[in-house]
Amino acid sequence: MRNLLFLIIVLVLAFIGIFIGSVMNTNYKAIESNNSSDLYKGTPLTIAIIGDTPNVKEEQVNFHEIKLSEVINIPKNKYNAVFIMEEYLGEAAHKKYRDAYQSLEVPVFFVRSKASHMPFINMENQISYEKYEDRVNDTQDFITGLWYPKSKEEFKTFRFGYRVENDEFQRDNVQGVYSSVFKKIESTLQ
Repeated sequence: MRNLLFLIIVLVLAFIGIFIGSVMNTNYKAIESNNSSDLYKGTPLTIAIIGDTPNVKEEQVNFHEIKLSEVINIPKNKYNAVFIMEEYLGEAAHKKYRDAYQSLEVPVFFVRSKASHMPFINMENQISYEKYEDRVNDTQDFITGLWYPKSKEEFKTFRFGYRVENDEFQRDNVQGVYSSVFKKIESTLQ
């Protein structure tokens, strides 16, 4: 009887997870690979970065360091995406920046956000990054993203997870995650 109850609980939780993922419009889940053929080989990308530049193997990806305050006035078509690194996530969830993400028309990626993308969406009664971090505690995804295509009313979200090997997350090598993000950025350009 306990096994049946446990199975029912697991199935219900799985269904809830699938339902929430589809409702949140999460449409990409990366699987990391160390295979060099999985590296991004597409068109050159220029990415604004707030924080330290990650170590990536793709030579056609150029990072341009900016301050968080510059997100508010980024000229159209200057960057293909924006990366916000972990140490700036709390401040990046403030309303003035949430408004900026909505007007950028390029995807914004949040590296190592334990709050996923939730604190960066414009919603009424929005809570702080720290409160979302406590509630969500996302340790499965290395990078999450948010993109408002030309329509400001709709947005898309992205989740790029750590590679799983022997039922454990492999957090030591994230090159494949970055490569998957670059591929997703290129797909938004079309």
